[in-house]
Amino acid sequence: MSFTCNQNLRQAAGQRAARAGSALLAVFDEALRNAMVRRFVSMGVDIVYEAEDVTEMMRLADHVPAGDVAVVDLSHRAYHALGLLKGRGWSSVIAMTSGKRPAELRFAVRAGADGWLVNPSAPVASAPQPVRDAAGPDVLSAREVEVVRLVAEGMTNADIGAELRLSSLTVKSHMTRIGRKLLVGDRAGIVAVAMRAGLVT
Repeated sequence: MSFTCNQNLRQAAGQRAARAGSALLAVFDEALRNAMVRRFVSMGVDIVYEAEDVTEMMRLADHVPAGDVAVVDLSHRAYHALGLLKGRGWSSVIAMTSGKRPAELRFAVRAGADGWLVNPSAPVASAPQPVRDAAGPDVLSAREVEVVRLVAEGMTNADIGAELRLSSLTVKSHMTRIGRKLLVGDRAGIVAVAMRAGLVT
């Protein structure tokens, strides 16, 4: 199995491998992780730490010395680990993305990633998807898009509920799901992402 990355990352990884250091691979697909271990070893990396899930990745981050390259699989949305590893002294922290969600890369860079590579194991959609926020990593339902547009108009949860004939609690639940999908924590962030995606003007 092979994996692809941008040219700058490939060159940087090669340079670091030439120094025969260490790498951390927090890649959750076993076959892909094994293939990457072989690739890193062939490049001259002395020590390759492997993590099969987020818990193991965090344990390794706490107990192994910082090395040259850490690759973090974002399929479990472990964005927090990027900044954590960078803060622990890892020279380069690389985000592995699905390659089909534009916001993944932006959020990864904001979280501390130095570069990115595409996960070749990521499923490819075989049919058109519902409304997708081009700046966010998940699909928004038609109802969620309605809520976002009303938020952008400055409406409170109570106002939105009255407009859509929903309870305030239901609107709050929609807001929570929208924030989770767009990886933002407040109304201003939701509106900003929606504006970049063209959902609101």
